[in-house]
Amino acid sequence: MADDLLPSEMGLFITSCRVAGIVLMKGGSHSHAVILARAFEIPAVIGIGPISMENLENTDAIVDGTVGEVIFTPSLKVKREYGNRKEQFSRYIESLKAVRLLPSRTKDGVPFKTSANIELPEEVEMALSYGAEGIGLFRTEFLYLFRPTPPTEEEHYKVYSRLVSEMAGRPLVVRTLDVGGEKQGSLFAIGREDNPALGLRAVRYFLKEREILEVQLKALLRAAREGKIKILFPMVTELEELRELKEIVETLARKEGVGREMYDVGMMVEVPSAALLMDQFSKEVDFVSVGTNDLIQYTLAVDRANSQVQHLYQPFNPAVLRLLAMVVKEAEPRGVEVQLCGEMAANPLSALVLVGLGIRSLSMSPLSIPLVKGTLTSARSSHLRAVAKEALKLGTASEVRESVVENLMRRCPGLLLKNPKPYKPGS
Repeated sequence: MADDLLPSEMGLFITSCRVAGIVLMKGGSHSHAVILARAFEIPAVIGIGPISMENLENTDAIVDGTVGEVIFTPSLKVKREYGNRKEQFSRYIESLKAVRLLPSRTKDGVPFKTSANIELPEEVEMALSYGAEGIGLFRTEFLYLFRPTPPTEEEHYKVYSRLVSEMAGRPLVVRTLDVGGEKQGSLFAIGREDNPALGLRAVRYFLKEREILEVQLKALLRAAREGKIKILFPMVTELEELRELKEIVETLARKEGVGREMYDVGMMVEVPSAALLMDQFSKEVDFVSVGTNDLIQYTLAVDRANSQVQHLYQPFNPAVLRLLAMVVKEAEPRGVEVQLCGEMAANPLSALVLVGLGIRSLSMSPLSIPLVKGTLTSARSSHLRAVAKEALKLGTASEVRESVVENLMRRCPGLLLKNPKPYKPGS
């Protein structure tokens, strides 16, 4: 329990302690800290407001992430009730795992792909057990935490080589270090910024401090000799940045003797400029990965970690949906794969809309894969296209949500009823 936690602090607690639950007084439900909690299946309640922790040490508590409730000093009856709910959820998850054996196709035969977002190599086994068809996002930030110096090339290489081996030919997307904003670490001399989300983030920093980036890229290229790796650059906002990054990769690949067929180069679509210029960006990359968590934040000018403006952070805002439709429209005709790796992919309702918009590759926390896959295999893509088309005509997020639910219930009777919201740690 704390006032607030940075992702680096959250990572320290998760990896060094036996964390049963997380309660933060500040923060929003879409912050990086929450995403980490969900990835490690830890119940979390965020933004509960100021509370005195003076007399809470050694106090029993129940953290219910499904309703955002914390129960201090619960009675024996309440403990028993929540114990039963946890058992029920465990059985529910086991039943969902049967979905992994189903073909990844909608009812009318349109293929889709569900991949996993992971933080650590140790998560690969769990991701595959939930039916992940690939690693759609390996966040490399954890490799830099809790150490006085950045990882060496050899340390990087061992991690990536292990991932390639464990994935055994399945798709593997590795994002280069995304630092800055709320993810600033002690290793990097970014300094204080008035607007860190708009400051020296990700590739902006590493185009200034190339040595750290080149060490990571050399290791990725070495590992790519053992199996194809898709290299993903975060927070790309301008064509010049992307071209400069590609030139660095190509120069290093020539020096390492790594052929172009051994790796792909992609970019995150996290800001409106990347979506609006997709007709140009798509000429430069093999694939794009839409990071809706940041795309929503930057499109709507809403700090996703600020509980006071959480009501404005709306994935179904028509401006967001139109940008997503624009990305698909410009990228797919050029043969550029569009993947989406934000929290929208993990929600069955928004996943249905995303497939309706033409996005066929979704990456999410492993725990979410069975539910999302089960939902998509129960729907017809023709119906989902019609639902998305109607949503794009509307003006507010609430209108979109109402339209989506109404249209799905009319076109796909019973679909939403098949997937009631269960007790879910970290939701």
